[in-house]
Amino acid sequence: MTRHRLAPAFAALLLTGTALLGACSNPAATTDSSSSSGSASTERWPDATVPLNGTTLKIWAAQTSNKIPTKVIEDFEKATGGKVEVVTVPDNYESNVQTKIATGERPDLLFWQPVRSTLAGFVAQDLLQDLEGAPWVDDYADGIADAGGTYDGKRYAALISSPDV
Repeated sequence: MTRHRLAPAFAALLLTGTALLGACSNPAATTDSSSSSGSASTERWPDATVPLNGTTLKIWAAQTSNKIPTKVIEDFEKATGGKVEVVTVPDNYESNVQTKIATGERPDLLFWQPVRSTLAGFVAQDLLQDLEGAPWVDDYADGIADAGGTYDGKRYAALISSPDV
């Protein structure tokens, strides 16, 4: 199993935290055998407690947000046996993330602004996982899912708390 296949399971647990996450590709997603459409809504998502022993996921965070996911990471590691490495990207976070991506570095998850303009560059480079059909999207309070995290009709971010403005 590659670590990118595991990002959705971690994202499901991280939803209880206060972070904004976007994930890389999702080669683990498969279509439901009862549907031939292959749409994202028919993808099966891994259980949040699937065993991940020997797997390490990397999450990028800013200096001001690197402690936010601590409790969720502890719970995730306990539930799955997987590990999470928080990489603190120095300020100016946004510029440094773009530089790291341009040089070929990739996290499994990252904190990011979920507005259209900040997602556009990642989408253009095919760097984000389409999260449409994720089981937690239906749990948003009315209107929250529409507040951000989408680009051209596809969901790329989990809105956990109010985004910084």
